[in-house]
Amino acid sequence: MRRNFLHLATLALCLSAGTVAFGQNVASDAPPAAPAFGIKFGGYVKADYFYDSRQTLTLREGDVLGLPAAYAADKSATPVDKNAVPQVGFTAIQTRLHGDITGPDFFKFKTSGVIEGEFLGPDNTVTEGSFRLRHAYVTLTGASTEMVLGQTWHPFYSPDCAPGTYNFSTGWPFSTFARNPQFKISTVGATRVFASVIAERDFADSGPAATSPYANTNLQPALQKNSGLPIFAAGFTHSSGAISVGLSATLKTIRPTIVDFHGDATTTNVSSTAFCGYFKYKGPNVTFKIGSIYGSNLSELLMAGGYAVSDTLTAVGGVKDNLGKAYTPISSLSSWAELSGTKGNFEWGLFAGYLTTIGSADPITAIGKNADGTPAGAIFGFSFMNDIMNAYRISPRIGWKSGKTRLGVELDYTSATRGEYNLTANNTGMTELASNATQSNFRVMFSAQYSF
Repeated sequence: MRRNFLHLATLALCLSAGTVAFGQNVASDAPPAAPAFGIKFGGYVKADYFYDSRQTLTLREGDVLGLPAAYAADKSATPVDKNAVPQVGFTAIQTRLHGDITGPDFFKFKTSGVIEGEFLGPDNTVTEGSFRLRHAYVTLTGASTEMVLGQTWHPFYSPDCAPGTYNFSTGWPFSTFARNPQFKISTVGATRVFASVIAERDFADSGPAATSPYANTNLQPALQKNSGLPIFAAGFTHSSGAISVGLSATLKTIRPTIVDFHGDATTTNVSSTAFCGYFKYKGPNVTFKIGSIYGSNLSELLMAGGYAVSDTLTAVGGVKDNLGKAYTPISSLSSWAELSGTKGNFEWGLFAGYLTTIGSADPITAIGKNADGTPAGAIFGFSFMNDIMNAYRISPRIGWKSGKTRLGVELDYTSATRGEYNLTANNTGMTELASNATQSNFRVMFSAQYSF
């Protein structure tokens, strides 16, 4: 009996110590002490069910909706569009786990941390459904300065002013949701001025194919790493009462290849700039948001506009140098707006987005030929966007929330017009394809989410 009593007493002491260690104070008459360390877990389970009227360009089992697939004729006597075939999708891989970390001060700085992951996987392969890192960062907050160290949102994405679509695309490709390893320093208060240095990781610039003798020897983020420079960003945000506003800019430099046609090291880089702005008004029952991104070579944001070879090609032994000596970034503009509201447990929203590819500052030169003699491989960018001239989306939604559960229905009409670069001496923009340039997709989606 005495031994059992001692065992129970020891177990109770251990459980009490463990509870305090993880930031959960034991009930007592004294005020609870601030925990030295703690982590609070949360997240959600989410299931999406959708129908598309045609084949689409998507990410992660179709959960991230992109653009309708291009017209593709079959080989019958009367050609039929192979992509004019509907599809359905059921998926739950967006399910997420989030942890908020608290800890002791770092000198005079308050500390906190975030770690977050989900089951989307790192790419559109057999890794879909595997657990991947989303956020992992530490925040040090002082009286007038705040520092963020780790992987978190790109400055062009503001959680405070982002589309609230049920579809996990969150307005992409008209808005971005990129995350990057970075070091960010800002002022504190309602108005914040910030500067940051950023590296590419999950979202990266594209370059020559891995089978090319001109390709980088590492993964695609090597294009930014091999430039020897991070991405530089700066801007400001202001949030007071019902109004939130933000402006930011970035300067990015990449090295598309580390060797030339002869196998000699090359120091050729390509630099590009981009700008982002947003505005939000939140009323008692209605919220209005608007955002826009303009810039060149936005590949790391998964948006339209990459870069291309721009100088005159030289023949070497009867074979043209595939990469030339200089590059020109391609500019694009994307804008979106959203109106949403709530009434009791009912919610609604209407999202609209538009994007257009503007073109390059310098003439684009072809770097090779396909078997049919058409130019090949001149454009490097996010694969979904290299041939997009312009696109738009209209997406209404309605939903119901009660407790920790939300059920919603969202309709999505997306249309994209494809073009091509003529690759002549004076051409810096795109011209619409001669036929079947515009294709559209209609998606209806039912979404269920349980938060914890």
